[in-house]
Parts: sequence; structure tokens; C-alpha cells
Amino acid sequence: MKFFTNSLKIHNFYKDVSSFVEKTFNKDDLVHIAEDFGVSKLTGTKKQLFGRVKKIMKKKGANYLNEKLREDNAEEERLQAQIAANAPPELKPYAEMDVEELREEAISEQLLSTGNRNDIIERLTNLDNGVGQYEESSTEWITSQLNERNAVSTGRRNILITRLYDVEAGKADKTAIIKGKYTAYLNHWITERELLASGGEKEKARRLTAYNSGTAILGDFSDAFLKNQVATLQLQLEGGRRAWLLQLYPLEIADLTRKLRVCTEGLKAKPRTTVSRYRSKPHKKKSSEGSLFGTVVQGMALGAGIGLAGRILAARRLQQQTTLKF
Repeated sequence: MKFFTNSLKIHNFYKDVSSFVEKTFNKDDLVHIAEDFGVSKLTGTKKQLFGRVKKIMKKKGANYLNEKLREDNAEEERLQAQIAANAPPELKPYAEMDVEELREEAISEQLLSTGNRNDIIERLTNLDNGVGQYEESSTEWITSQLNERNAVSTGRRNILITRLYDVEAGKADKTAIIKGKYTAYLNHWITERELLASGGEKEKARRLTAYNSGTAILGDFSDAFLKNQVATLQLQLEGGRRAWLLQLYPLEIADLTRKLRVCTEGLKAKPRTTVSRYRSKPHKKKSSEGSLFGTVVQGMALGAGIGLAGRILAARRLQQQTTLKF
């Protein structure tokens, strides 16, 4: 039944037959009503459908619809019973399974089936809760996932797991992807990370590596990303990529300066006195002020800042005649 899905609708329909007027129903409703009444011809205009229904509704009456509804419901109950009969038996709780049953369940779910009872239950429970780890999966499953992602699927298990994590995070290098598929892999993650898509494979790989290591600069990002940042910060949208970078670089320099200040303050902090397990007197850790680590951090941050500042100053001096690439 398409329209008369329950006995109440049949009752209300026949309660006041005079209320059955064409404008009360849309064409789809009239098609369903006609189908429930057994009208063979369901095509035509709304007016034609209404005429066919009105002609047959008094002839067949409410009893016809109620009987048909009972038949439909009985058929539905029969189908539901058939589905229930053919359904697999309900899975026992893991706590009630013996070790062999747990191993079979783990294998069917492509999990490791080794270890003790608690190990297997933990893997199955993690999978059910959506927090399973690759380390808990079978080697066959890990290999299949690498193959699906066009990644190299040979090597020791621990290498395969690490490779799958890298591939999933966009951190795989060229050696991890099968020959001829690395450019497609790069393009996918360049788009995913909103990085600049111009240049060759080597340049794209550099941008992606910089992004993953947290050292990407504004010039590594796509026009769409830069435009969105400019709009979010309510800066001027006119001028295109060059103008956007000139507005955003000072903000990046300010952020680098702040991070450098925090890092420098941490390096200058007074070292704590520690006691060695194997020495009878306390000794102090060497101050990191002036150390190689401190010099490298300051050099990296200052170098980045000076490089960015140089770009801005050069661009402002040369204006339209500059050959500087952003």
C-alpha cells in the first residue's frame, strides 16, 4: 500500500467522502491512491487520475482497502520472519568466548590472533569502538591497505606499519610509493594541504615536507589559501598573490619573533640543580645560553625573519619592477 498505509487513513478517507476533491491532493498522492485501489492506468493528467479514483472508490469501498492492507501486512511479517530466520546467530559477548572462538573472531576481522585471551579481547574491543591501531591488524590487512594506496607492500611488518602511517598522513617519500604513482600521490596531498601546485615533482615534495615538519612559509601555500587568510584577517583583497603576501608576511615575521623570544627566554632560564644516582654531590647542567642548540634556534628563527623582511623591503623599493618571486 502506497497511500493507505494504516487503517486510520482508510477510516478518515471514507469518513466524509464528500471531502474528496481534486484540489485536496497532489498528483503523486492521486497516483498512489489509484494504485492502492487497483487502477491499472496510472498515467494522464491530475484531473484524469482524480476521475478514475472517484469512479472506483465507491464501488470497492473501505473493506477492499482494509483487506488489502491486511494482506500487505501479513506479507511484510512473513518477509521479516524470513530475514530473521536467515540472519547469522547473534555474536556472544567476548567475555563468554573461549580462546579459540576469540582467535577465530580476530582472524575474521583481520586482526592479530596471537597473544593471550586479554590481548585478543582488547584488539576486538578497540576495533568495535573505532580506536583500533594498525599494530593490532594482521600483516595481510596492512599489505592490502598499502596496495590500495599504490604504496610499496614488501618488507618487515614494522616497516610496513610505519609506511602505512606515513602514507595516510601524507608523509611518504618517493621510495614508499610504487613507480609511476608518486606524482599522483604528491598532487593529492598538495591539494589536501592547500599548497602551491606549480613546479615539478621535486619542488612539490619540498613544499609537502616543509608543511609536515612545520617549516612551510606563506609562499608555499596556494592562492586560494592566501586569499582566504587575507579575507579572514579583513585585509585588502585587491592585487592578487603578490599583494596578499606583502600584507601577510609582516604578520608571519611577528609570529616568528614572538616564538624566538619565548625560545630565548627558555634558554636563558636558570638551570636546576640535579642529583646523580651515581655521584655523592649535586652537579649542575651546563647552561644552554651560548650553546650550539641556542645558536641554531636563534639562527634559524632570525634567518627566517630576515629572509622574509628582505623580501618585503625589496618588493617595496622596486615595486612593479622587481624580479623577486613570491
